[in-house]
Amino acid sequence: MIELAVALILRTASGRLSDVTAALGIRPSRGVSRGDVPHGARRKHFQGPHEQTSWILDSGERADASVNEHLRSLATMLLPTQLRQLRSELPADLQIELDIAVFYDGQAGHVEIDAASLEIVHEYGATLIFTAYYGEDEGEKGVRLRHVAT
Repeated sequence: MIELAVALILRTASGRLSDVTAALGIRPSRGVSRGDVPHGARRKHFQGPHEQTSWILDSGERADASVNEHLRSLATMLLPTQLRQLRSELPADLQIELDIAVFYDGQAGHVEIDAASLEIVHEYGATLIFTAYYGEDEGEKGVRLRHVAT
């Protein structure tokens, strides 16, 4: 079985989480500010404080929804045009990522993205990131692929 989690991630080394949130006027699903010390289970993956602020908006779609459904959901929560209009109020070093996490239990599978969804990626000006997790434990193994949308 294949499950997906999709998130819009805004990263900056110069801004704080509260600054990004205030500029957007939307609360993130989760996030960290530069200098925050990781806690809980995340602590084993990071050495020292976070080097970047990460403002993360999850799609809120069910795990078995298509990538297209996840991306369209994100685009209704934060319109790509809205993000472009607010760009001058956000840190200059802001990086925009659309992270697609694919969890699977070893069965062969694929992820399809239609032209309308690729247009959403393009409108955000985002880097498209695929992370594949396989095995019993979703955090057990992962392969990260990065694609810059043009």
